[in-house]
Amino acid sequence: MGCSSRSRSFTFAGPIAFTNPGDQISFTLIVDADNPAEPGLSGPYSTGISHTIVIDRATVDAALPGANGVVQDYYDMQDVLSVALAGKNAYAGFVYDRDTPDHTRPNMFTIYNNSSSPLNGSSFEIRDLTSTVGGFGGLTNVSVIYGPRASNIELTFEKFKIYKDVALTFDFSVNNQPAQTYSIDRTIVNGVLGTTDGWVNTAEDMFALLQSVVTWPDLEFTVVSPSKIKIDLPASVDRNAGYGTNLQITSLAVNVEPLPELGVLQIDIEAYPDRVYDYLHSVDGMLSRLTDGAATLGALARRIGLQQDFVTTLVGTIEKGVGLLVDTNMEQSSAHAKALQAQEQLSLQALSIANDNAANIAQLFR
Repeated sequence: MGCSSRSRSFTFAGPIAFTNPGDQISFTLIVDADNPAEPGLSGPYSTGISHTIVIDRATVDAALPGANGVVQDYYDMQDVLSVALAGKNAYAGFVYDRDTPDHTRPNMFTIYNNSSSPLNGSSFEIRDLTSTVGGFGGLTNVSVIYGPRASNIELTFEKFKIYKDVALTFDFSVNNQPAQTYSIDRTIVNGVLGTTDGWVNTAEDMFALLQSVVTWPDLEFTVVSPSKIKIDLPASVDRNAGYGTNLQITSLAVNVEPLPELGVLQIDIEAYPDRVYDYLHSVDGMLSRLTDGAATLGALARRIGLQQDFVTTLVGTIEKGVGLLVDTNMEQSSAHAKALQAQEQLSLQALSIANDNAANIAQLFR
């Protein structure tokens, strides 16, 4: 949890005019003092940071050029205060109202502590308010308001069970420091509580688990009631208040859905009526996994069918290709054989001619 800054809202009263050179509204703004009444917070106590705020003609002219020193309404007052409070650990704004066209509460303005000081405290105070313009624009003195510390958190407890193979993880941080991740599984539950079933039945059980698991330094754990557990970083080790202080549990997650621990044949409500919760959980788990399994089988069957179609098409394509290759090789072989036969016939014819005309050929060489 976190804690908001201190503030105070005012109802505008005006218009107010800064017509003379000495006209002004002034007050002392004090922020971020320690609260001496905070339990566990020891002295010395800081008295906060003090600022003297002056609203004069120069301030009005800087905020409202051309207004001739007149603050007409709460919009103007907010603009003037924004100039006057610059660099003074505070700022001006409006009161939110979702039901109005511009989402502001009519005729209302607010001064906020912006928590920008280096001090640990969180407070807001206006004192010594004076005016020479016949009014205060709605401003009033404000007695000191202390912001509470927020380095604590209350957890609402309901009994629960950590099932086998299930781990509950969460991030934990204090005062905006880097978070640490913690985990609770069935082994931890049974080890801390001395049980075997994974049940966390009482706030005292949860208290023991948190003390064992969350190792952040200086934390204190308290059982507030059967349904409440408080985690606190005490003021003795952490003086921060307001925006400077917070405790957060985030990123809560479970690694897997728990597997049912019971089979159908083990369900016996008459013999074990106290196990109805376990039975219901187991049946839900079975139905969920049956549905998931059917969906998975359907997807696998479709995938196998697609693969079968692909293989059939591939085999057909390969057979056709082999047939084309065989046909091509046979044509080449046939053409080659025919060429060899032609060469053989020509050779034989040449030899026959030579034998028949041997005398004529011999006459040529004489």
